[in-house]
Amino acid sequence: VLELGAGSGATLAALAELGMRVAGVELSADACALAAERGVELERADARALEGPPGGDAFDATVLLPGLLGVGGTDDDRALVAAAARATREGGRILLAAPHVATAHSAEGFDLLSCRRPIGADEHRWTQRSFQRTELAARLREASVGVDSVRRGPLGVPQTQASHESVVVTGTVGAPLRDAADETPRGWYGDFFEGMGAEYLEYGFTRGTVHETRDLVRELELGPSARVLDVGCGPGRHAIELARRGFDVVGVDLSPSLIEAARERASAAGVEVDAREIPPTGDFDAAYCVCEGAFGLLEDDLENQRILHAIRGALREGGRFFLTTLSLLRMLKQGVQLDLDTGVESWTQAPEHAPENPLRCANRGYLFPEVVDLVRAAGFEAEVPESNFCFGRSVLTPQNFELRLLSRAVARPEEH
Repeated sequence: VLELGAGSGATLAALAELGMRVAGVELSADACALAAERGVELERADARALEGPPGGDAFDATVLLPGLLGVGGTDDDRALVAAAARATREGGRILLAAPHVATAHSAEGFDLLSCRRPIGADEHRWTQRSFQRTELAARLREASVGVDSVRRGPLGVPQTQASHESVVVTGTVGAPLRDAADETPRGWYGDFFEGMGAEYLEYGFTRGTVHETRDLVRELELGPSARVLDVGCGPGRHAIELARRGFDVVGVDLSPSLIEAARERASAAGVEVDAREIPPTGDFDAAYCVCEGAFGLLEDDLENQRILHAIRGALREGGRFFLTTLSLLRMLKQGVQLDLDTGVESWTQAPEHAPENPLRCANRGYLFPEVVDLVRAAGFEAEVPESNFCFGRSVLTPQNFELRLLSRAVARPEEH
């Protein structure tokens, strides 16, 4: 067994007592000295820079325990997990453990934007990032490590509990990459919105169209006759308002009834709003995906990520993108029916057009740094606020229903 960031060697000493052959890597000279007193010799090195297994022989298992991941940035975490994968044999196991956001978010000094909280005191003070399980699973997949299925307890109880101080993910080197644990209802959104049409506009949250459109024009920096893509356009409330202002708008939605409602409303307003699949033209000046129309409702994280990559393929370089998605912190605060293994909130609801047909519905909740990482991976540069306050007003509170993120297309993503 290999431990990266082995600290003072306590875990390795305990494993050695069980008869296992152990090795560790640790950067701190003081920690290496303490480990030696326990009879554990550590290699003093930066674990991120390991090109292969210490000593040359691949390990049966590699562990990264709380206190290592999240100290640096996302790129540091990627480097650590990649080093673990290089040090582990084909079929070998990797265990990642890190502070769990479900408990850390209530700690003093927790920062909502970075999901970090202060650790230690005085000159030994630093910040530690907290995670949800899906983020650690993503790091394993990026290192070509297949994520193990979640082990459900009696009556389907999730593996990860809100009381757990650490979130744990295991994987197997060389195993299939897709996480088989996802249990999000499939296709429910199609049944929910189909047949709704213009009834969608009767919901209270649709009443701020003019104000929201004004914000979109400002945030997306739309110039005269800008070409704009609305992903998940619904009945076209933002798209039509933008078209009224002279912008060239293409709206995309899965539901034929919502598309038809958008066309009828656009015709009545004397404007045109197209509706089709996301065109990979690379010539749009701006795009937006708001009100959870197309992101966060899909079957799994890979499908949500494909939406971002498709949007990037439609934008010209430098084009701006505005995304809103549901906040996991709000879900944690409100105590909704939330699966902490997947970040998915679920409920049962009958659409107004079919009250006799209740559906199992689901939304994926995200952490702000998680969304930043996803848009960057799709070829965007995220515009991250420096703090929780902008112009004297909080841009994110635990009660916020949505996260809001602006970004700019900077490079073509690889095929996804």
